Amino acid sequence: MLLSPVLRVAPALALVALIHPACAEGLPRRSPPRPAQPQGRQQAQDNKQSQEDKQSQSEIDTEDLFGFTEGSDVGDPGELEASIDSTGRFGRRGGRYGVFSPTLELEYTPAERLSLSLDATFDHYWIRNVPDLENRNTGGLSQFSTQMRYQFIQRDPSPVGVTLSLEPQFGFFDQDTGERARRTALEAVLSLDMALVPERVFGAVNLTYEGERVRPKGFIGLDRDLDEVDPSDPAAVAITRTPAERESTLGISAAAAFQAVPNLFVGAEARYLRQYEGLDFKAFEGRALFIGPTLYMKVSDHLSLSAAWDVQVAGKANDGSGHLDLENFERHQAKLKLIAQF
Repeated sequence: MLLSPVLRVAPALALVALIHPACAEGLPRRSPPRPAQPQGRQQAQDNKQSQEDKQSQSEIDTEDLFGFTEGSDVGDPGELEASIDSTGRFGRRGGRYGVFSPTLELEYTPAERLSLSLDATFDHYWIRNVPDLENRNTGGLSQFSTQMRYQFIQRDPSPVGVTLSLEPQFGFFDQDTGERARRTALEAVLSLDMALVPERVFGAVNLTYEGERVRPKGFIGLDRDLDEVDPSDPAAVAITRTPAERESTLGISAAAAFQAVPNLFVGAEARYLRQYEGLDFKAFEGRALFIGPTLYMKVSDHLSLSAAWDVQVAGKANDGSGHLDLENFERHQAKLKLIAQF
């Protein structure tokens, strides 16, 4: 009698025992809790990621990023760079005017924030029927120069980079007329740039000053009133060397470059130039505003290409008419630079 309740319950217990494993296999299993990552390790990973971001941003060299406008970056210590910087200047008032000027440059960074370079420039002139200029189709070695660039403020960690460039020049042509001459000049550029959007958009501003002294080769005659005449003129009572001319140019430019795809930047720049007689701005001669597109492409880790084309959109000569200054400046200025790093 006592066993009858047990016998009744036993089949039910056996059925539950058979069903339970099958149900258990279908149920979702909770994964064991992960051990909490130490706070120090997480912070180290964050710092590492931040350093990688900064390193990626610092790999973008802004020196040649903006066309004619210079960026503030200076190479790493021990870095050697060779480049071919070709510029073209086209268009004056009337006739045909063109100057093609390739420059061979060797730049070395001996110490942090400091770079030195040696340049040799070759000019070729095509001038025909331009008022006040002789017809020419000639060229040759035009100029030797050296450049020193020092970066006062680095863009990382500072948001703005600041670099001063000084370039003394010794040349053998009048750069405007193509006439043989002895030319000495000094160009100073203060470059400021910043990352407007990290790794994507960069901007730069340049302040420039260039002073030059040009003495054309040859002699002139002077009459009794000390007016210039041809040396072979019978009225000439004295013969002297052609006098030197002194000019100075002030400029400001602004540029922006956007990384459209990896290693390819497209942008634009605007440059405003004012030219004066004398090294101390003795007399105003003319002004011009140039605007144009820029392109920078990093072909490989050691090779890059920079290009720009600027067009004069406004200007005025001191004694000229019209809305452009084609007496002191060109209508078009173009640049193509190939850079190799070692």
